[in-house]
Amino acid sequence: MEKNLKIGKIIAFIKETKHLKLKEMTGGSFSESQLAKFEKGETEITVGKLFTVLENSNVYLDEFQNLYNDYEQSDEYNFRHKLAVAYAQKNIEKIIEIHNFWKEKSQQNPENKYYKINETVVKTNLVMVQNAEDIKKDTDLLMNYLESVSEWGRYELWVFGNCLRHFDDNALKYYGMQILGKSNYYHSIHLNQQIVIRTFLNLIDTW
Repeated sequence: MEKNLKIGKIIAFIKETKHLKLKEMTGGSFSESQLAKFEKGETEITVGKLFTVLENSNVYLDEFQNLYNDYEQSDEYNFRHKLAVAYAQKNIEKIIEIHNFWKEKSQQNPENKYYKINETVVKTNLVMVQNAEDIKKDTDLLMNYLESVSEWGRYELWVFGNCLRHFDDNALKYYGMQILGKSNYYHSIHLNQQIVIRTFLNLIDTW
């Protein structure tokens, strides 16, 4: 309910700043009173109705996400950024701290596969910094996950980009051929296009 209240406040903010009326935002698709109550956190609306409101308000989904995160980057982005910085600085203590965080979350919530994947990605970064143990078991876990996803988004590209140095030649060749076919999300999303390009450059560098 707390999230609905926050989204309701964002809708109210959009209405005020764009000088819109409830009727303009709903477009007649559902009642204005329902949207008014949603703004106040008194009721809920479906995802479809939320998309209708955003479309009628000419607000793009990433703009809405930015508002939802209070003009700050998401926790997921901050996690990836901290890991990237720690890896670039070869800060083993920081990487271990990040790894322990996701390991604990994975143990507490074993049904959440993304916690385990995040833990494994951090572990591969730690191994690369330490130039340590073989992690074939962990690499297999990531490969199995990537194989199970038919359309890769930013998350899957991030997983692959972080772990490709642990893949053997056959895996690199296979995924190098698969990226474009699995990444239809990148076609109209500029940021995803940039990530795909960087991933290919990392792939070439690894080879």
